[in-house]
Amino acid sequence: GGGGRGVVDTALFEKLGECVVALRCSAYTPDTAARIVKAFADGAPSNDKVFKYLSLVVKKMDAWTFDIETVAALVDSYRRAGHFDSSLYARLSTVLQQIDAVSFSLSSIATVANAYSDKRVLDKSLLGRLAMILQQMDGKVVTGPEAVQDVSVILNAYAKADMRDVALSLSHTLTNHLKPHVGGLTAQAMANIVLRVGLA
Repeated sequence: GGGGRGVVDTALFEKLGECVVALRCSAYTPDTAARIVKAFADGAPSNDKVFKYLSLVVKKMDAWTFDIETVAALVDSYRRAGHFDSSLYARLSTVLQQIDAVSFSLSSIATVANAYSDKRVLDKSLLGRLAMILQQMDGKVVTGPEAVQDVSVILNAYAKADMRDVALSLSHTLTNHLKPHVGGLTAQAMANIVLRVGLA
């Protein structure tokens, strides 16, 4: 039953947290750090020790050891836990600038743009690079049921970052890609999101 679950989880996460901070930095890979951060963001977002320690660990890692999915998972988990460590976000932004554009997916861009549009870690130069990658993306990438959600998150992120012109030009490109899959009406409704967010 769900009754006592919270109590057990708290004690478990407390214990796990002690293990996490006891391990040496060299014991972690970007992937293991990302998985642990996600678990704590989902289950114990108030565990400052873990987020601070893993932030330190991640900042020491070489840029070439990261892939886009791992960076996206890290920035998303830190965002959801409400931990906006500006030096961590700056480091991961540098890593993102070095990752080959072809490895970015629509969903990873949505996740990263959403995190970096927050005013506490706003990074317009990174958002600019992501917009360029999006403009060059093959229309075939912008398909599938998740695409509508991803595009909506992306347009919201640029509007939130006060990059309205970029948001509008992206809305034209991305909604044109979506039209064959969702019908003109939905594509038009999505283009309106940007205007709505801008006026909100």
